[in-house]
Amino acid sequence: MDSHNKTIAGALLFVGGLQFIVAMIVAEAVYPNYSISGNYISDLGVWSKPSAIIFNPSIVLLGLTIVIGAYFIQREFRLGAITGLFVLAGVGPIGVGLFPENTFLANGVPIIHSIAAIISFVFWRNSRNCLLQNYSASF
Repeated sequence: MDSHNKTIAGALLFVGGLQFIVAMIVAEAVYPNYSISGNYISDLGVWSKPSAIIFNPSIVLLGLTIVIGAYFIQREFRLGAITGLFVLAGVGPIGVGLFPENTFLANGVPIIHSIAAIISFVFWRNSRNCLLQNYSASF
């Protein structure tokens, strides 16, 4: 019997990414005077701005689709370490959405948000690269 795990994982990652891109564009449109060159993407999640109600749930959903996609990647390929990277790559956006840049400040630095953002960027790139380098023929 053919496994549909990689199809489900791919669909989750595609839909999660697509909904986030669309939501981010809408959030940029409703943020007063937002500039992609003058603002951080995290500015869209500040709860005092109208964009937050769009951006924060969307980035949490992105993280959830990555984590659930990691489950199906594990079922298909049995890659413990790479799956762990994907899970961390999903936890990062969840943290970014739950802890916007204006929360839990220490000397003006959003500690939890910053850690979550770093996790997002570092682990997404590494997990994606590891999977593509080792298993691209499987796709």
